[in-house]
Amino acid sequence: EGRDLVRMSHVSSRIYNIANNSSLWDRILDYENLVISIPLHHYINSLLEDIELIRSDSSLLNPPSQRKLSYILSKKLRKNILRSNCKEGVIPHFSPESASVGASDEYLVALEAQKMRAWRISGKWVSLICYTKVDRDPSHIVYQILVVKHLAVVCSSFGDSPGDQNFQILQVYDIANNLAKVWESSGLLGTQYQYISSIEDKIIMIDKLRETIEVSDVSQNGLVPQVTLDQPRHSMRFLNSTLSFNGNYLALAGGLVPENTPVVACWNVQSTNRQVLMSDRPVCPFRCFKKTALRNDMLYGLLNRFRLIGWDILSGNVKFSIDLTDSSPGDDEACATWLALDQEFILTVHQEKDCVTVFSTDGIHLGSIRPWSPDQGENKSDHRTVEQVILRGYTAVLRILSESAVETKCEIVTADLTMFLDALETRRNGSLDAIRLLAFVSAEHKVDTDAAQVELTCTLAFNTTKILDLQHPCVKFYDYLYTGERFPDREKCRH
Repeated sequence: EGRDLVRMSHVSSRIYNIANNSSLWDRILDYENLVISIPLHHYINSLLEDIELIRSDSSLLNPPSQRKLSYILSKKLRKNILRSNCKEGVIPHFSPESASVGASDEYLVALEAQKMRAWRISGKWVSLICYTKVDRDPSHIVYQILVVKHLAVVCSSFGDSPGDQNFQILQVYDIANNLAKVWESSGLLGTQYQYISSIEDKIIMIDKLRETIEVSDVSQNGLVPQVTLDQPRHSMRFLNSTLSFNGNYLALAGGLVPENTPVVACWNVQSTNRQVLMSDRPVCPFRCFKKTALRNDMLYGLLNRFRLIGWDILSGNVKFSIDLTDSSPGDDEACATWLALDQEFILTVHQEKDCVTVFSTDGIHLGSIRPWSPDQGENKSDHRTVEQVILRGYTAVLRILSESAVETKCEIVTADLTMFLDALETRRNGSLDAIRLLAFVSAEHKVDTDAAQVELTCTLAFNTTKILDLQHPCVKFYDYLYTGERFPDREKCRH
């Protein structure tokens, strides 16, 4: 194993130099399915720079290769996440009634009243890097902050009278320049007409009136349009929440006009060609696709909480269509849906609302993730629901709302999916039962069920080294680059 080679390299300088080979560690990283994310890559580079600063000219040993250091830290990171071993921190002093928060893999930005702050969240721990005062129109309601590269895009809506939000404005601040305001755009209609999102460092605007989708870069001087995608007029109603984009394709679900048949439209970003993909069987017009996801030349659509469909984009053919529940259409409760995709895995809804179903990207059912905590048997909740799922590399992060007669809690669950990877080929042959993976509840906090706080429930962000729990009135984070023992009494991990 790679860890044995790391230990051996400490025995003598000769073995160290032999083992300090990047191509060797590339093969080991690939063999052990370790994914080096961009935040981890940046942290590794900063460590190498620190090593060079303190290294003397008379040193007999070369600094560790980047790939060797990548192995050591990614292995440690996987172990820490698997064992919920992290260092907790909190960013306090938010005003719940006026705070807006946005995050990327590198930055966290908060806007409250007349002040704006930014923190660097890549690397070890969290550091405040910007603080500035901003002039805000009290009639403007901030509904989201998008963090794209080093720019914070503050999206606000407003109207001619209170309660009327028919217009919106974008104000952009440069994190690299102490949050200096660099430009604004005010000629936009309300969010019910023009929906703005950020994916893959692009700003994507869905214009429901013109029936177009515009993909733009964001720069110091404004939005730089890259491509405009359209459709035949009045052919499909757009569902904003189903947007997905991977650089090559853009997908958006909706209903055909006038029959309202649920479909997914997919555009080739280079050619701007559009195709409409449908279910392989008749679908009730009162159903709709809740989520879409893209990977390479495959498109996935989640039809309510009942069916997962995978299409080959090049041919437009259905590659697989899987029932997720044995419930009838009338049993479709209003609860969260998700479709998380990375590497070889798809995570989506489960018939039991506190569990997650795991599929391979070619539609093989691998099993499920089930949350577990030591006191679960003693304090069993009346109702638990998975509200959010994030998949990065082979790590899954779940947010679960746990409600009992006494209290309501938000639980954070982490899971390592490499167990499913080991069983993938066997499951393809049908010679192994589906896996039921028990995953630890890593952290939890109480949820204020006061009526005024109902819409302010927490949400999670995960940049592969930290989990950010964006709750009110604070942001709590869990740093998995920390190497100390949070649970010293827990049985040591053997992986």
